[in-house]
Amino acid sequence: MHIFQTRLCSRTFAGNFASLVRHLRLRRSFWSPNNTCPILTLLVTFQIGLNVEKAEDMKQAKNTPEWRRRLTEYIQSQGRLVTRPRMAVAEVFFSMKGHPGIEMVISQVRKKYPGIGDATVYRTMRLLVEAGLAIPRDFGEGFTRYEAYDDDKNHNHLVCSGCGAIIEFVAPELDEILTKIALEHEFLVNQHRVEIFGLCKKCQELKADSDRKQATKHTKKR
Repeated sequence: MHIFQTRLCSRTFAGNFASLVRHLRLRRSFWSPNNTCPILTLLVTFQIGLNVEKAEDMKQAKNTPEWRRRLTEYIQSQGRLVTRPRMAVAEVFFSMKGHPGIEMVISQVRKKYPGIGDATVYRTMRLLVEAGLAIPRDFGEGFTRYEAYDDDKNHNHLVCSGCGAIIEFVAPELDEILTKIALEHEFLVNQHRVEIFGLCKKCQELKADSDRKQATKHTKKR
């Protein structure tokens, strides 16, 4: 009986638990015919703890946003530190809709994290661009807007020159035309972006109303 228990524990502790066995310096006094091997009990308890910890890690990884995982990997690959201020700024940016400019991001960061300075926001946005998680966009407004990464790169924009509204759209038929043009010119396309400038429906109505008023005013002067 003693020999069976000793062999069982020896096989169980092989590998990762070899050091534990050495530290405990097992003796025959550990065993008794009527008791379970205490080291085996310890092993089972320890293994259960590892399984619980592993399950919690997997759950946390599953709930971790993709941008956070990518940003963490990029920062570590550059030998930099994953700091709370950087992650806080990134969190604010990815929670915003549309294509915010740097001042909009700064405004939101100030509201949620008053202790984070503007310089940290600028540096973090540059870091997001470097990591490919934020794409700078110039819509002719005199400042840069930022667009969160999108695995579907071939989406386009309708840009209102009146109010600055930006509408994203996907047009497979447009993609086909652009691909055909690229093939005709033996050009390899990595991604494409089409921006159409004009007036949104609301601005068209405002312009039409303004034109009517101007026409009425001009008629009265006559």
